[in-house]
Amino acid sequence: MAYYKKRKHAQGPTKNEEKVQRAKYAQNQARNTLGSKFPVVKHMSLRLAFSDQRQNLIEEKVLSYGPNDPVAFSVACPGRCGKGTFNLSAKITELVNGQRAASEEVSKCAEPLYMGTQEVCGYELKYRVELEYAAEEADSQPDPQAP
Repeated sequence: MAYYKKRKHAQGPTKNEEKVQRAKYAQNQARNTLGSKFPVVKHMSLRLAFSDQRQNLIEEKVLSYGPNDPVAFSVACPGRCGKGTFNLSAKITELVNGQRAASEEVSKCAEPLYMGTQEVCGYELKYRVELEYAAEEADSQPDPQAP
């Protein structure tokens, strides 16, 4: 007579649950592309410069996005707060709605340094957004009847 051991319950998700999670992630990535959020934008460039409270440059980044690239318009603060973010979505939406090509802004992290204190992180983000718009199809196609 053969005895079968009962399978122990796994701590993590099953293979099927992992497959569903991967499918949802892929679906979200497809929805969060630059082209799906802003169809009129052909290319976007973000130049980020992080400074501490004493205006010492901590980090510089240049991010470039095409229409099929996934985008997130929030940037994590590299400061001591550990959980601050800079949300750039309102400014980028304003630029696209106004059909403006570029803008420079400054934002400060207001996340408290320690729980229960009034002292804030104070790290600063200077950023420049540059947008290139897709030409209208009617404008990009030459008129066949024009001389």
